[in-house]
Amino acid sequence: QISISDALDRSVISNGYIGYYMIKIHQFLMNIGIDKNKIRYRQQLDHEKAHYSRECWDVELYTNHGWIETIGIANRTDYDLKKHSLKSSNNKQFYIHKPFKQPIEKNMMKIKINKPILGKTFKNKSKLIIDHLNNLNNDYLDNNSDDKINLLYDDFKKNSDSL
Repeated sequence: QISISDALDRSVISNGYIGYYMIKIHQFLMNIGIDKNKIRYRQQLDHEKAHYSRECWDVELYTNHGWIETIGIANRTDYDLKKHSLKSSNNKQFYIHKPFKQPIEKNMMKIKINKPILGKTFKNKSKLIIDHLNNLNNDYLDNNSDDKINLLYDDFKKNSDSL
């Protein structure tokens, strides 16, 4: 057994995307009731992988028939997109990643909610308010960036600095 971060550090796994999906799949399997001792990951050997794959992992589950491959995780590279670009009649190129000529930096506003105070103030209505605040987009926040957002909720008017 090895952690995903250790596997990345030791180059057992080639990139973070593979590790991310391994974690997500493991969480899913555990959530649906699969015993963690009946889950294993097996890296495919070079002769088992598809020609376009850089890395492939099988998620195997132990059943009454032994270990059975149930899920595959693969780094398919950009093989499909390159082939499509070459055969495309309009000569378009397709990219997985296209770097910017210059990095783009953007300041983003984030609402920090004091949930204990909000909960005491609005009680059972606090979830609705939290959902609303979390769904405010950056355009709204940028145009209302006086560091205070006034909330009107039913008969209450609460200033954001108390929340």
